[in-house]
Amino acid sequence: MTLPTIDRSSYPTANEVIARMKAMNFWPKDSDTTAVALAERQAVIAAESAAEEWEHGVDWRPFLVGYGAETNARKFDNADQQGYLDLGAAAQSLTSVTLDGTALTAGTDYWTRHFTEPVQGRPITGLLFRRGLNVYCPRLPELIVVTSSSWGYCTEVPADVYNDVLDAAALCVLLGVNNPRDISNISHDGFSLGFDPVGPVDPKTVLNNLGKNFYKQITKHRRPY
Repeated sequence: MTLPTIDRSSYPTANEVIARMKAMNFWPKDSDTTAVALAERQAVIAAESAAEEWEHGVDWRPFLVGYGAETNARKFDNADQQGYLDLGAAAQSLTSVTLDGTALTAGTDYWTRHFTEPVQGRPITGLLFRRGLNVYCPRLPELIVVTSSSWGYCTEVPADVYNDVLDAAALCVLLGVNNPRDISNISHDGFSLGFDPVGPVDPKTVLNNLGKNFYKQITKHRRPY
């Protein structure tokens, strides 16, 4: 399996994790049906866990547009005293901005501020409001509502990120295949092969100990605070 060199529309799937392991000659022999069944199920768990770990680590809420059950309308208590509102996330575009229920006009009432790194579309990360607007009022909760149908840092997963997430997931499966007594007690949709486990292992815990490149990438792409 040749690793992708172009951006991808989604995170690695279980089938892609399996293909990666087979390309590295780490997949169990077909004759070992128990190990194959375990590895296939672990591939599903690992693919989901690696993507979740990435999203949680970079904290762009979300990193990939469309990932997770994101709410289009997000509420904020107030901007700072200089009129700047940090969205605590990124958006490709905004549908509307309201202040205490009143719609505001882009370019007149507020201006978008963008992440400075050259990235796909340079996402919106903050708003600067014009002077005179009462955007700083700590006693009024959820004063500002920002709505977007495209919350996210990027519209595609960069190739290097995709590859590191893929390898991290494959390593999780590899550990499970080689140490079935350690991981057989993971429950996922009722899955169990009935081994006598030493103890359950969470794939996210495995990820914490695997793949230096994976966590270097997380640090590189993490949302600044």
